[in-house]
Amino acid sequence: MTAAARACGPSLEVSLPKVNNKIVDKHMLGTKIIGYRSPQDHKLIDRKESDVSAETRWTRRNVFRGAIVASGVVAAPSLLSACSSVGGDPLAKIKDGEVVRIGLSNEPPYAFDDGGTVTGESVEMYTAILKELGAKDGQIETSIVPWNSLIPGLNAGDYDLITAGMFITPERCAEAIFSEPDYITASTLLVPKDNPNELVDYTSFIDSELTLGVVSGAVEKDQAMAAGVDAANIAEIKNLNDLKSELASGRIDAIALTAPALNYAAQQSGGEFETVEPFVPVIDGKEQMGAGGAVFRPADTAFRDAVNAELAKIKGDKARWLSITEPFGFTDNEFPAEQYTTESLCQGEA
Repeated sequence: MTAAARACGPSLEVSLPKVNNKIVDKHMLGTKIIGYRSPQDHKLIDRKESDVSAETRWTRRNVFRGAIVASGVVAAPSLLSACSSVGGDPLAKIKDGEVVRIGLSNEPPYAFDDGGTVTGESVEMYTAILKELGAKDGQIETSIVPWNSLIPGLNAGDYDLITAGMFITPERCAEAIFSEPDYITASTLLVPKDNPNELVDYTSFIDSELTLGVVSGAVEKDQAMAAGVDAANIAEIKNLNDLKSELASGRIDAIALTAPALNYAAQQSGGEFETVEPFVPVIDGKEQMGAGGAVFRPADTAFRDAVNAELAKIKGDKARWLSITEPFGFTDNEFPAEQYTTESLCQGEA
């Protein structure tokens, strides 16, 4: 019996309702089932848990992972070309032809669903790296989950790495391990057209009646409070799409996030929003340029090191780095300079 067969367990098949006559994949976390066969074949399922009948409502450990047939039947693990166990050594999975699972949050331009296709700077960067490590088409699964569920889900074994453009911070380094940075960035604010409140940076919200929107679990709340913004002036919302709805309705006055994310949002808004001049947050008197990378379970040091080796090759060829990142609005300004290392970022020194 192969390692994949041992990991995937006994045969069974489960009927699923169809979505636009297509059922592709499988992952249940929180209230959504969202899945993709691979970044090259990403037909999307996006259904609330209430849409699933009692017969097909599963726990995470009961959900089969792998290729799904279009007839609306989840094939038995013994019939799948690739399937994945919970946890396990990702490098061994790649070698044995098992599925490697990527966790991400829906935050353009790092990782997002684009009309049923999973893409983004981080997704494309680490898909390319996984292929260099030997992963084949159909061997990579991608699951979108809420931002503040990413690291808990990783450590629970729901996926093997996170590719979400996540900032490398001391707090996160206490919970997981990171690749070297694949980008750096300043921050900005997304505001209504013509910036009616003349906002500049976090200090614009000090001693004001204005409300700043941030993604729950992201670093922007801490940055704003370190700059002197009162917690009462900050609204935490689960994702950027909901933040944009709040901004459009006037319930918040601006959104704080990385410059690439909000520049992309402004470009996609049809002129409804714009960004202010990028700024570098200052915490404890030190400028804090953001730097992001992939995230791994603490035990997966060999996997992290293998990914870093391939990432170093990409960063050693700026033209190649730009070929991956430029389609998502990245420029030379976001290329990770040598002084930004994971070690220094985890120690709060970069």
